[in-house]
Amino acid sequence: MPEKNELVKNDMDFTPITVPTYNFIAIYGSIRGRMPDFKKAIEQGYRIGNYRDLAIARMEKHNPDENDRKNLNNNYFTLVGNPTLGDPNESGEQFIINDLEQKVFEPLKIQLLNMDSSTTLNSTWALPLGLYKKESKEIYEQIKKDGMPHITILSPEQVKALRNDAYCMYGVRENILEGFFQGNRDEMNEYMQHVKKVKGVSNIEKIFGYYPGNFTDTRLVWARSVGNNIAYATSYDNLDFNNGRLFGVGAGGATAPTTKPN
Repeated sequence: MPEKNELVKNDMDFTPITVPTYNFIAIYGSIRGRMPDFKKAIEQGYRIGNYRDLAIARMEKHNPDENDRKNLNNNYFTLVGNPTLGDPNESGEQFIINDLEQKVFEPLKIQLLNMDSSTTLNSTWALPLGLYKKESKEIYEQIKKDGMPHITILSPEQVKALRNDAYCMYGVRENILEGFFQGNRDEMNEYMQHVKKVKGVSNIEKIFGYYPGNFTDTRLVWARSVGNNIAYATSYDNLDFNNGRLFGVGAGGATAPTTKPN
């Protein structure tokens, strides 16, 4: 872990520029093992990135740097800003948090940022919400109750259907995508047009998929690339707390030095 005053190094060759809005950081490796570095980057001026941040930054209209757009479009990212919760009582229900900066989510934000390589996951490879199942269930229900309209709820039936086919129920997937954009359909439609252009397709229906992993408590949404693969998001089993790229966006002027990944 870096010293207090040592800037966290970027694991991707983003362009360090003076306009803080356009600065990005990606920290690669074991999510739990690299979370102390990510937390330090947040303390140094970055903020937690979510799906909306990533999608907006992938588009030329919003991001003038061609090098950074290429990096963002052609790589996958693990999004701390989009925790996804599975019912601790194993009903199969899940919900996705679309804006972790809301006050109601502050305890969960702290819990996520305080992970390290010694953090114990539960039997479903997810971060426990509480020490015991009853406590986890109470926390789950409280976030679900207080989190509206900043969460997208998936019923057990919807979760099961999407596990069988991540491209079924287009209306449900569109609702998930709208949630990622925090209800801004103009931005969502803009991004859909961007994906169509990059992929060279006229129909987004079989491009954006969502696969909900089989878990309880907390995982993170893992967003696939656009340029090389499919515009896809998942909380797939055992992905998000192993290797990933933690994504942060500039806020407050942080400009970390960049190093190209090995």
